[in-house]
Amino acid sequence: MIDPYTGCPDRPVEPPEEHRPHVDVCCLCDEPIYQGDTYFDFSGDFVCRDCLTLYESMHRKEAHA
Repeated sequence: MIDPYTGCPDRPVEPPEEHRPHVDVCCLCDEPIYQGDTYFDFSGDFVCRDCLTLYESMHRKEAHA
């Protein structure tokens, strides 16, 4: 369509969403982990890359307790 005010063709404001299937959900932040993302599986605990340091620090304390 043509914008009636500028005469320019309408363009999408944002790029189209990338639809990737999600693998699972991070057990700490509850964000989806998508296929192709880096993530870690600790005996069924899926952890995204952003939460890895937090997960390690939580389990390091449990191991020393």
